[in-house]
Amino acid sequence: MPNRGTYVVRVDVEEEEPGRWSAVVPDLPGCYGLGDTREEAIGSLEINARDYLRTLKDMGRLPEPIDDARFFDGPVLALSA
Repeated sequence: MPNRGTYVVRVDVEEEEPGRWSAVVPDLPGCYGLGDTREEAIGSLEINARDYLRTLKDMGRLPEPIDDARFFDGPVLALSA
């Protein structure tokens, strides 16, 4: 299946306790990342989000991409499927 474009997804990042960060993509259920820093949590999330989209692609269930960050309020990730 060809690349369907760039997906821009909203990211929620939170410091759960000092030195323990989590990051989630609310629109991709179960897609999260953890880290000792905000950057590590987002990096872990990016890997998981790419895998999530790859799985949807393999299943033939990849939605149309959203590639305009203006639709989101707060941090975002841009991912290619």
